[in-house]
Amino acid sequence: MKNNDASIGYTLRKDSIIEKTDYYRIRGMSPAGSINSSVSDMSKWLMAWINNGKYEGKDILPASYIAEAISSQMVASAGLPQKNFPDRFFDNYGYGWDLTSYKGHYLVQHGGNIDGFSALTCFFPTDSIGIVILVNQDGSGIPGIVRNIVADRMLKLKDFDWNKHY
Repeated sequence: MKNNDASIGYTLRKDSIIEKTDYYRIRGMSPAGSINSSVSDMSKWLMAWINNGKYEGKDILPASYIAEAISSQMVASAGLPQKNFPDRFFDNYGYGWDLTSYKGHYLVQHGGNIDGFSALTCFFPTDSIGIVILVNQDGSGIPGIVRNIVADRMLKLKDFDWNKHY
């Protein structure tokens, strides 16, 4: 709250009015929404997940836990393929992670929104790609759009106009 480099949150009202939000102490909602971090630190955390629990050669999380956490623990929805997205075909949940397919690639992700902020953290374990998107506007669709654009480029997939689609 006192840091000169801290991000300030915003909200959008009536689809066009951008308003600054007050600083929100999230004590009662821990751990939901109460991570104060940076893209740099979140990227290091993702590297540990992608590398079976290791970061810079050190064991951070047990590999057996990583495997179980990013495996289907419950079915979230039918996840049936859609006509315009036939390669999205499951929607399950691991330990705190949403699990789905993205253009034939296994996608592990978790996102959220809280007063003034939106976030999306994801990785493709078999492709060794991780993406962190932090936005200082709550309820924003930007993290999903950015995830898809970055994923398409990093996975060397055909371009798709995600802005137009959404």
